This record gives sequence, structure tokens and C-alpha cells, in this order.
Amino acid sequence: MKLLHYNVYCGQGCKTDATEEKLAKLGAWLKAQAADVVGLTECNNWDKLPLARIAEGWGYPHIELLVTKSGYHVVLLAKLPIERFGTYAPFSRHTN
Repeated sequence: MKLLHYNVYCGQGCKTDATEEKLAKLGAWLKAQAADVVGLTECNNWDKLPLARIAEGWGYPHIELLVTKSGYHVVLLAKLPIERFGTYAPFSRHTN
């Protein structure tokens, strides 16, 4: 299993204006890495994007989003289903 963690630095340009186009280069890079599971930090404003559809286009049909009070959200992408043990209130499946 190949794991990857990447800090996208203030949302990959989405800190003030979240658009899918701003994530295109990141998506291409992630595809090239061919990781099975990807952890992304500083996903600022990504909660305003259709993440499930975007991630599926990158080859990751399973996604979890941790919305933080600071705005520096965390995203977990996986090629296989994610099984969650326990619950953390702001950590939820992202479906838009």
C-alpha cells in the first residue's frame, strides 16, 4: 500500500476563492504519484467545492473531510473504502 501526505499550503490558491480549476495541477500530480491513500492538509475553503466528484476524477472514490475551526481543513482520499472507528463530530463524509 502506498501512502502519501501533502500540505497544499493555504488551499492550493483556494483560500479566498475556491475553484476546481485551481486544483487541476494538484490532481494531475496526485494521479502521477499513484498513492492508494492520500492525506492533504491546509485544504482551506475546500468545503465549498464538489470534493467527492473532484476526488473521483483524480482516482479516489472515497473521501473524508475534517472541517476545522481554524479553516485549515484536512482531507483524506482513498482508492478503497474508508472504515471509520468512533466519531469526531466535524469529521464527515463529503458528498457534493
